[in-house]
Amino acid sequence: VTVSVLYWSSRKALQPRTLRSRRRRGQLASYLASRSMGCGASSNKKDEGKPLPPEETVPKDFPIHAERRLYICWDESCAANHVLMCSPKSADEVVQVCNWAADNKWKVRATGIKHNWSPITVQNVGVEKNLNGYVLVSLMEHMTKVSVKPADGEMPPLATVELGCKQKDFLTALEKAPGGTEGIGYGMVHTPAPDDITIGGILAIDGHGTSIPVKSEEPYLDPKWANYGSYSNCMVACKAIVWDAKDGKYACKEFRREDGDAIAPFLSHVGKALLVEATLQVVPNYYMRCVSRLDIDWETMFPPTPADPMQPQKDSMMEFILKSGRAEAIWFPFTDCPWFKHWEVTGPELPEGSTKVDGMTNYTFADDLGPNLTKFYRSLVGSDNDRHDELVRQIRKDEAERFSGNEGKAEKKNLGTKLAEWFDEVATDVADDAIEIVGGPRATPFVNKCTRLRVCAGLLDTDTDDIWGPSKNTLIYVKSTTLKVTANGYVVMTTLDNVQECMHVFAKMYHELLQKYKEAGKYPIACPLEIRVTGVDKPDPIFGTTRTTYTPPTSALTYDETAEARKWDVALWLDVLSFPGAPNSNDFYVEMEKQLMSHPTFIGEKARIRPEWSKGWGYDAAGPWTSESFRDHTRRGLPRWDEMMAQYAKHDPKELFTNAWMDKFFVKVNGEKATAAA
Repeated sequence: VTVSVLYWSSRKALQPRTLRSRRRRGQLASYLASRSMGCGASSNKKDEGKPLPPEETVPKDFPIHAERRLYICWDESCAANHVLMCSPKSADEVVQVCNWAADNKWKVRATGIKHNWSPITVQNVGVEKNLNGYVLVSLMEHMTKVSVKPADGEMPPLATVELGCKQKDFLTALEKAPGGTEGIGYGMVHTPAPDDITIGGILAIDGHGTSIPVKSEEPYLDPKWANYGSYSNCMVACKAIVWDAKDGKYACKEFRREDGDAIAPFLSHVGKALLVEATLQVVPNYYMRCVSRLDIDWETMFPPTPADPMQPQKDSMMEFILKSGRAEAIWFPFTDCPWFKHWEVTGPELPEGSTKVDGMTNYTFADDLGPNLTKFYRSLVGSDNDRHDELVRQIRKDEAERFSGNEGKAEKKNLGTKLAEWFDEVATDVADDAIEIVGGPRATPFVNKCTRLRVCAGLLDTDTDDIWGPSKNTLIYVKSTTLKVTANGYVVMTTLDNVQECMHVFAKMYHELLQKYKEAGKYPIACPLEIRVTGVDKPDPIFGTTRTTYTPPTSALTYDETAEARKWDVALWLDVLSFPGAPNSNDFYVEMEKQLMSHPTFIGEKARIRPEWSKGWGYDAAGPWTSESFRDHTRRGLPRWDEMMAQYAKHDPKELFTNAWMDKFFVKVNGEKATAAA
């Protein structure tokens, strides 16, 4: 998640300690707004780039309507022009496209919102270069239906969804379905934060939110059917496009969890398959409260493990994890107090002090900020001498009264103290009589102070520091207008009593690495560090599974024999955000990955590291996803890797569901190309 920085008008309620500090606050009025995140959706225009040669127009024999379009991934770091794109209306039309591609030796790639960093759709060739030989299949336009079947005896409630459906629409359909919890239907145990990503995309990369099982939830969320691992582990059936050896062509075939291990390669396929529909195990819906805090410094939040790991220190992240099972830290670089959120499952009564929310994405201050604020924040990757005076004047005009009228709130809520304190802290960074608006990496510490201030003021302004409602209304809080940033991503599978040590070691490692680069005059990380925790992909609560082999084999959370033997039943998710191409960011990511991979807290008997498929990982001098040592580590760390590669070869002998980068990564552990399983 990414958030943005403050415009705050100078008001008497902030009680300036001196005339000088009050004057500084007035001077900051527009400058604080300038350091912001937020932007519109990425471009998908069809007429950009170089003209098409005749052989790269839409093929005349293509079976359904198609167009050539520009492909740009979410953070705009991966692009290709004039890629053939189609929107099938049914599974039969998807099959037609795949058989056409097989006959013409083309590749078929599923596409959706493109909220992805890694090159698992198409390889980056740039916006000016055409990419032929690929067809992008989007299910979002037509294949979005959802149906819900209530629980029946031992069978849990099930939702069948076409995989072009966006998450916000899926969760809304669950909530409106008859049955389940009175008035609020059904839901998921936890979810990714973005509202508009597709269910197909989530399932492909073992999407997740934050949650581990705790006793305090059981009165409201029955653990019998509750999956605390990835979305992918909820799948009890799917329809996939696979090769039919008897007919010699591709066909749509159903696979069911209860029928055995045949469904395994589709549970978290990372783009090596094309699914059109899935049936997911859901739960009766529940109410949930989410409280934001900005008053816990990072050393208090991530302390060393105490003698008894199950008795953590007050206000440590571990204390909240053990209490409610759900927590997230968003730590802006060069600041001391992260934006900390913790969730609590409750009954149907509004808790005292909470604000009832009737919809999703309630942190509007983080998402809807417009192009002017975005442009200034992006100046961090520009020249130190770039000036932005006119832009700041525009921002001042746009934001003049955005956060006025919060005096009473600041006095009544504990955030008010921090707001005044941080306002004064930022004020000291600006000259008394003039503000020189200069961008570039050296502004990073100041920008992040403003970002933290923006969050504090935004929570007050919108009354969202303590919100409550049906589960989706607090789980989903990121819109497509959020700033497009890049991120690395790792999953640490470990034991519950080692989680706090993992967080402590990583937080210290991150802080020291930032300071090291700062002392060298470098600011590679402009955006927050995010930390979440989930359970793992245990098959026990999922209908139709009885053996460890039924855990999703290519999921980062796969609960294999090693995990079971070492009681690795918790996963820590670590993401460090910055801008694509930020100066020195790749060096930072390389160094961080090496430290992670060599630290005894994260390897051996204590834990293991896996990539978060959709993010950045495998860094070397050439960038992410290029380190052969990390790629080898990943393949060897998934015990059924070779078996799954053989299954993909069996189901896709014409090699439709791949691309140039995937051809290098999805090979056997020994580096050889996989052959079809018997």
